[in-house]
Amino acid sequence: MVGAGHVCMAKINIQRLKDFAFSEIPKDWPLREILITESEEVDVSTFLARLPVWLKLLRMERGRHVFSEK
Repeated sequence: MVGAGHVCMAKINIQRLKDFAFSEIPKDWPLREILITESEEVDVSTFLARLPVWLKLLRMERGRHVFSEK
């Protein structure tokens, strides 16, 4: 049981996402650099806050490039 005043922050491991970014996202995309510089584990609340931004960046870049070009 968690004591009063103690906050338990759940973490999510994003290593697979980082690996995907490194191997599959073109090197000139800002999203790639952002993802590979993230920590391997992030708080769930941080992940959920960043996810919409990452998705917007992905959509913006996909509109400019063909995804398979690296």
